[in-house]
Amino acid sequence: MRVAFLARFGLLLFGTLAALPAGAQVIVEMTPERIEQAIAAGKNRPPQYAIRTTRVWIEFDTPFLRVVRKAATTDDPTSSLATPDLVAPVLRIQAAAEPLGEKIPAVKKIVAVKADGTSVPPTSHEDFTDKARISRRSIDIKGIRAVFPLSVLEPGMRFKLSMSDGTEPTLAPDPNWFKVPR
Repeated sequence: MRVAFLARFGLLLFGTLAALPAGAQVIVEMTPERIEQAIAAGKNRPPQYAIRTTRVWIEFDTPFLRVVRKAATTDDPTSSLATPDLVAPVLRIQAAAEPLGEKIPAVKKIVAVKADGTSVPPTSHEDFTDKARISRRSIDIKGIRAVFPLSVLEPGMRFKLSMSDGTEPTLAPDPNWFKVPR
């Protein structure tokens, strides 16, 4: 009990995880300490944040991951690499169907559904087309890139996709994903 109280007090006091449930470690505010932590993590192989099913995939990043990736590609990383664009408190998503046949449905829309059931549309989005090779042929994969407020990323949330074939697959991060700084 006391540990939980102290953890909550620390969150309120330092504001590093504002607007997220206690226990979630999505870093909202990239303080100098968090930037240094991300730079140190960049010395290892940067993680890929992805959710995959047999039909669709989503890749996403957070400010913490963007700094980790930048540090991993810099010879002597310092805190100056944490540009405003990298540490912006937004969640960036890229989603598309898996290339499993001749007719690949396009992702038409994506929304984040918070744990309480509230749907949150992206603050911006754009369609993209990528190429895949199947049986020596190149086919188009039509997906979507979207930006959400970082506060949508919480335990129990999910992403709902609307596909051109009328299906609406839902993907959610594993609850264990939230146990380490992201």
